[in-house]
Amino acid sequence: PHVFNRGLERARGRWVHILPDDDWVRPGFYKALASGLDGDEGIGAAFCRQVHVNGRGESRESLLERQSPGVIDDWLRRIAVSCRLALGSMVVRRQVYERLGGFSSQAGSAFDWEMWVRIAAHHSVWYEPRALVVCEKDGETETDRLVRNGGQIADSLRAIELWQRHLPASL
Repeated sequence: PHVFNRGLERARGRWVHILPDDDWVRPGFYKALASGLDGDEGIGAAFCRQVHVNGRGESRESLLERQSPGVIDDWLRRIAVSCRLALGSMVVRRQVYERLGGFSSQAGSAFDWEMWVRIAAHHSVWYEPRALVVCEKDGETETDRLVRNGGQIADSLRAIELWQRHLPASL
């Protein structure tokens, strides 16, 4: 997360988009997300559906969060249960990062999931149902290694402990 936090420190403008080197955006990504981000100051972030492609060229789309573009109802409850999006599909208001702080190094490889929960606890999140980001995974990333050796589970448990204080008692 320290590399991403360094990027946040250097970010300028109203919105921050971190695009990992194995992901890419399809035409219309920025226009689609801007339609949700530019109006309501209560919206802290926006993301779109993703296509995940493995090293064999097989693909699958991420979960469909809603049928039409808009704010996701009950997003905090959903994101606190499962990380439902890839880092490259999310665009965050720079002021949100400034207020909430950067990515937590304590969350290990679950640093992005922990951030998405923190954002959802304090802001509305906009969603675009079109798959406008492609995430290519070849099975050789650090995350893949952590999944194979169980490190991803340990990091996820630490992230859950970190975000507990951001959840209402009902959750």
